[in-house]
Amino acid sequence: MNKTIITSALALMLSFSTFASDFRLPARDVERINTEVQQMTKVLNLSNSDAQKIKNLKMELTSGSKEAAKKYGRNTPEFKAAREPLWTKYRESLLSTITEKELKQYNAWAKNNK
Repeated sequence: MNKTIITSALALMLSFSTFASDFRLPARDVERINTEVQQMTKVLNLSNSDAQKIKNLKMELTSGSKEAAKKYGRNTPEFKAAREPLWTKYRESLLSTITEKELKQYNAWAKNNK
């Protein structure tokens, strides 16, 4: 049984590191995203599939934003234009996973638990 638990944990860690490398994200970004999604899961009682979907969305947005910042510089008009479709897709997909009310509930919780 211990071997099964260790094997499962190792497979999970490898899948996270492989997934993160697909987006070329630094470990600190992956850790931040994982923490946010864990908190959202706890506060909103998300299913594993919803939590994974949100994690993927956050990684895509972060990766795309970093690439746009590298190309155009942060907070330039070009950066904002390049990030707009990424943000729109993220927001639409997020709201197809959780409701606006749930998002507000999580944001209120996060604000009060910094």
